[in-house]
Amino acid sequence: MVRRRARSAAHRPQAPRPVPRGDPRPPPESPYRGGVPPLDQALPLLHPLRHPQERGEPEINAFLSHLAVQERVSASTQNQALSALLFLYRQVIGREVGELGEVIRARKPKRLPVVMTRAEVKAVLANLSGNKWLMAALLYGAGLRLMECLRLRVQDIDFSQNEILVRDGKGAKDRVTLLPESLKAPLQEHLKRVQAVHERDLAERCQNHDDLHPCPQPRSVGRS
Repeated sequence: MVRRRARSAAHRPQAPRPVPRGDPRPPPESPYRGGVPPLDQALPLLHPLRHPQERGEPEINAFLSHLAVQERVSASTQNQALSALLFLYRQVIGREVGELGEVIRARKPKRLPVVMTRAEVKAVLANLSGNKWLMAALLYGAGLRLMECLRLRVQDIDFSQNEILVRDGKGAKDRVTLLPESLKAPLQEHLKRVQAVHERDLAERCQNHDDLHPCPQPRSVGRS
């Protein structure tokens, strides 16, 4: 089986390793707490009397749960162990791994978001202009995500109620957010410029139309 693993690994493309300069640094410590042995040594320890070909989904489930509960490894380390197991069974043993069942997953660390101060936001907006300034102001003032701002439609803006309807947001859900009062005038000016460009493009297209293909009428892009 060791020869099969070596032949399988030899045929897989690998990135070239950089040549060390000077004194090589000591090898990094094992990512597992308490020095958990490598995968090919850990599986026999959990089930010493059975060959990997005779083991399957229950043993993989037990090994991954062992890493999360006893060894308390990170989520990325557990995912790396799962990838190594899938490679072992698919590329070396030559069979697919079925449903693993309820695997105890390692907890992902909770990270606090990086929030900009008001002074930092003002400094960023002061260095922007035009449409980029308007987009950044909407992202900050209305709490929009980037793609929500890029997909924003005219009919989703209610100037009378100072509201913006966000469609198909995070989790494929719609929500209503606030339209800052300070952005109403710049946004309306932007819509007027867009409407002028739209009407000019339609006028240029109408020059090539005839009676059989009438020119489409321009639609208003503003909303009171």
